[in-house]
Amino acid sequence: MESLYASRKYFYKFHEEEEILPKQLATAQDRAENMLALLLQNGATNIRTHCNVDPIIGLGNLEATLAALETYKKQVSGRIVAFPQHGLLRSNSVQLVKDAMRMGAHLVGGVDPATVDNDIEKSLHTIMDIAVEFNADVDIHLHDANNLGTFTMKRLASLTEEAGWQGRVTISHALGLGGVTDKEAEEVAERLAALHIDITSTVPIGKQVIPIPLLDKKGVKVSLGNDSITDHWSPFGTGDMLQKANRLAERFGWSDERSLGKALRFITGGKETLNSEGKRAWPNVGDGASFVLTNATCVAEAVARQTEKHLVVHKGNIVVGSLSEVKFNNLV
Repeated sequence: MESLYASRKYFYKFHEEEEILPKQLATAQDRAENMLALLLQNGATNIRTHCNVDPIIGLGNLEATLAALETYKKQVSGRIVAFPQHGLLRSNSVQLVKDAMRMGAHLVGGVDPATVDNDIEKSLHTIMDIAVEFNADVDIHLHDANNLGTFTMKRLASLTEEAGWQGRVTISHALGLGGVTDKEAEEVAERLAALHIDITSTVPIGKQVIPIPLLDKKGVKVSLGNDSITDHWSPFGTGDMLQKANRLAERFGWSDERSLGKALRFITGGKETLNSEGKRAWPNVGDGASFVLTNATCVAEAVARQTEKHLVVHKGNIVVGSLSEVKFNNLV
């Protein structure tokens, strides 16, 4: 019943958007640029964003997002998911997604092939066909609960293997993993790891919590993300990835220095400052010069206290703050 409840909620929001989206289009670029500024202030310089592609406003939001990324091209690296928010099949958006890829979107998106598109096989096949046609990666939102969710993941895994798309598919949310047996979760995790299918989680509160420690142990690359930043779906998104690392650590009881430090790699693309033997793993000579200076004595303190960010550097360029404002004796 969880998936049925969730789908009703999503359909209600879809109807809201039919009224809201056209009214917001005129300010879409301004809002996208404000969003990028917020993310920069919070230390994020490598951004993947999901952009609505739908019959209501067509490619209007994509055009605005591309323009915003052009404005900030020296400060951030950005990739856009052509995201058929109202369902790839449900809203007849297949051609729109293809047009979005031609316009400059980088990844093919999709959402809940079962409860939104109401046809798991056709939805997944269509997503993968578009990805192959445009030689693009995939990022699909899967909110469906329990075995319905994991069944969809297993079908996606099979199609990923058939297409030779290993390492090019991400599942956002993957909530179904939080409502199945440990054995089922382990089997799915092993399948995803073998095909290098990533998972992105917002570490949601009040929903099924996916077993991130298990996924990590099985070799699935897990990253954290922000959802619903100042939009009508939820008022709680902040754009602060350090806050997400903090929530991850608190949710799974990672309270000692080593485990708190481990939480950092879920927001840095897998990079850790120390390896399992306590030796420096980052930074090293030759590494890309993209980093954040924060007022903390160690990574564990930064995660636990969500310490203030003083300086953000992207590809060797200072994009937030200035060296004159940094007291290096207080920073590591």
